[in-house]
Amino acid sequence: KDVSVITPDKLEAYEGAMQSTYYWSAIWMVMATLTTVGYGDTYPRTHIGRAVCAFVMVVGIGATSLLTATLIDNVDFNSAEKKVVENETRTAIIDDHRRRAATLVYWWWRFQRERRPGHMIRHYTEASKKYRGAVR
Repeated sequence: KDVSVITPDKLEAYEGAMQSTYYWSAIWMVMATLTTVGYGDTYPRTHIGRAVCAFVMVVGIGATSLLTATLIDNVDFNSAEKKVVENETRTAIIDDHRRRAATLVYWWWRFQRERRPGHMIRHYTEASKKYRGAVR
């Protein structure tokens, strides 16, 4: 029968291995918290550990926000690109106004033509409704 005797050397080696395991578990927990993944497989059991984790959570949220803001700031248009977008928007608005003006002139002309004596009343009311719709 082999009976193991706990010697101070074995105890120190065991404690060193446990501290190393705790260290890597803490690193894993900090990374899971900092990246806002939060798997839940490791969590703090002491008040100091919870305080450190709360601090890391706040830092993680701040770091994520800062990274997002930096990326969005770099994606923003420069002045030349802004001018192109403004020009395209202005062109689209002008085209829309021209289309509406052409529709208005068309229906005004048709309305005036349909008002002449001898035309059917049905055409007159249809043209009148479309003319009023184009004016709005």
